[in-house]
Amino acid sequence: MLRHVTLLRVALVGLACLGLAACAQSSGLDDFQRAIESHLPFGAPAGTPADPQTAAAIQLVITRTNVQQEQAIASRNPATMRDTSTDRYYQETVQGNRDLLASGVTSIKLDKLEWGPITVDGDNASATAYETWSTTLANGTTDQATERNVYALLLQNGAWKIDGDEHPDGPAASPSGAGGGQRPNATLTPSRGSPVPVSPDATPPPAGSAEAAIRDVIERGNHEQEQAIASRDSSVMQDTSTTTYYRQLAQENQAMLDSGVTGIRLVSTEWGQITVNGNTARATTFETWETKSADGTVQQNRDRNEYRLMQQNGAWKIQADDHPDSGPSIPFPLPRGGPTV
Repeated sequence: MLRHVTLLRVALVGLACLGLAACAQSSGLDDFQRAIESHLPFGAPAGTPADPQTAAAIQLVITRTNVQQEQAIASRNPATMRDTSTDRYYQETVQGNRDLLASGVTSIKLDKLEWGPITVDGDNASATAYETWSTTLANGTTDQATERNVYALLLQNGAWKIDGDEHPDGPAASPSGAGGGQRPNATLTPSRGSPVPVSPDATPPPAGSAEAAIRDVIERGNHEQEQAIASRDSSVMQDTSTTTYYRQLAQENQAMLDSGVTGIRLVSTEWGQITVNGNTARATTFETWETKSADGTVQQNRDRNEYRLMQQNGAWKIQADDHPDSGPSIPFPLPRGGPTV
């Protein structure tokens, strides 16, 4: 989750890079993690490494809560974050969001998420995430920073809930006065999955509206597809799709894996028109996806997505996702959100 970043944090990251003498040519997350953790130790997480299915479930709940926090700040309503948190942590988050708004924050955006170790000890778990967040203030300035988040989770009624979020590389309080170590965004870093930015030209729909619910199910569906490819298990996508569409997605995911895709990441989302007609709806997004292949290549593409949705038992489900601007030359089915090849 986001929490305020200070100049001290930036300075410490810089020192870590200088100490390695090769930060500019780093191999990526491993070097970044070693640099930070060697200068600012936080202790090894307890427990044993999570199995792929458990790790995917934990990543999903963290990703969802980050997306929900974006929405909570935009709508000034934290209620969207209740289902991913323990009661205690939810109350901390409510206060943290108030602190952000009182400090002049007008919006937050998750730009990037990379995962560190995830361990499980019975009904407790710990997950490390390196999150990059952008924060926009009332004076129009935007700041971006990356920070290490160490999440504590509890298994409640068969579902993982976030119970804490420590920022061990940051100070105890932000310059704006918002308390540190809270789930609220006090450091700009993504957590729960990948970024789902909203178009700067679009006004977020009011909380509780059909439009807000439609955005939420599309965002969750895209994050679930990231996790489905990472875990080689498409079942995580069932809750956001109709039965027919889920079967189609499962086949498309397998086709991507068979074609050599090893990972996909949603880089950004911009929102177009959302129209609701009774129990059906349509939504347009402009999504940028990144695809990694087994040969080490990484490709990025932006595409227009035309979603069709329907209500089932009071919940919106994705029924179809068309890519009207995609040409016939794409070698294998695209991720549900957009092209990545």
